[in-house]
Amino acid sequence: MRKLSIKLVFLSLISVFLISGTIFVLMPTQLRSKVQNKTVRVWENFYTRNLKQEIDARRTVMQKFYNSGDKSGSNALIAHGGGIGRFTYTNCQEGVLDALARGFTFIELDLQKTKDDKIVALHDWHDFAQLTGKQVDEVQRMSLHELKQLKIQGKYTVLGGEDIKRLMQQYPQFVLVTDKLQDFGLILREIPYPERMIVETFGKYNYLKALRAGIIYPAYSTWSDTREIEKYQFPIVVMAAHAMNDEANADKVKLLHENKITILMHWAEICDKPDFINQHLGSSISKIYTDAWAPAHQK
Repeated sequence: MRKLSIKLVFLSLISVFLISGTIFVLMPTQLRSKVQNKTVRVWENFYTRNLKQEIDARRTVMQKFYNSGDKSGSNALIAHGGGIGRFTYTNCQEGVLDALARGFTFIELDLQKTKDDKIVALHDWHDFAQLTGKQVDEVQRMSLHELKQLKIQGKYTVLGGEDIKRLMQQYPQFVLVTDKLQDFGLILREIPYPERMIVETFGKYNYLKALRAGIIYPAYSTWSDTREIEKYQFPIVVMAAHAMNDEANADKVKLLHENKITILMHWAEICDKPDFINQHLGSSISKIYTDAWAPAHQK
């Protein structure tokens, strides 16, 4: 009798699953999308229910990169996309070496995963195809070894994870700021310098995944909305400079900074303006991603 009951329960669950799946597939596309998004949010809220406690337990450690007062030094500027000037957005080895020579400590690299599950530095596959004179589907099919045979703009060197690791070994001042890739285990395996790495994360679910994977300094990414930051008080945040366009929102950002939140701000058209730097850097925000300014510049 007990075996029969267990079998009936199992069959009932299978039936519910199949019926639910059928109903989901038959839903109108818009409704199906809403149900899917709601399900994801419910799961993420369950997974991140203890997020605030986990952040608070690490808060002091994660304030390492906070900057208050520096408007021109190596603690305030991040070389965007691997370098500045002619190297901007190339994510290449020559750009990183140039940035280090110019006095940068923080260098941002866009990271992606190759077909053979290796790290490569590039913004996106469409952009990389244009930079290397290839087709998008062609570069997406390449292994890391094959990608490294290409030249960015016909002359610059493609970086893999092992190359970034080697550069960090050679230059102990180099702090990597990563964007795009959310495979945190892969990042730590190929670039085992968690104490010298700020890893941008997208959404609180990925933020917690990063923490639990061993990322010491995850950065919560948002466009300009401060509500989640105010709720959880993420110690490191990446925001677009458009957050400062609205006076009320700019005041919220300043208050977050005063509460020891390390705010990294991007959007070159705004961040590279001297007036913006003089007004906000070191007083409302900790660092900017720059396309033009080196730490040697005095503003």
